[in-house]
Amino acid sequence: MKNTQEVLDFSLTLPETYFEKPFKKYDAIAIKHKENHKWFALIIDYQGRTLVNVKCHPDWTEFWRSRYDDVFPGYHMNKEHWNSIVIGGDVPDDDFKQMIFDSYHLTKEGKNKKLS
Repeated sequence: MKNTQEVLDFSLTLPETYFEKPFKKYDAIAIKHKENHKWFALIIDYQGRTLVNVKCHPDWTEFWRSRYDDVFPGYHMNKEHWNSIVIGGDVPDDDFKQMIFDSYHLTKEGKNKKLS
């Protein structure tokens, strides 16, 4: 994926999704589930690069990191479960989309519970 808009466009093709800018101080875009409001992709700028943080099954995090130079432990996230992908880097579109798709499914479970 070559730019932020491509990542956003693809992510929003997944059912029942939306995006928001959750931080006032940072120019970040969280792509979330409508049902549980959990994010499955977070687009952020870091050290002159634009990254997408995605959740991964722990069995796959190291696979993706070893396969591509532009996939590494999730910036500001749990390193066991999240990877960062550089937009416009060495990850082919099909694998990039697969990682977003996997993250979407991993975060779909569970709902926010209201305190009563």
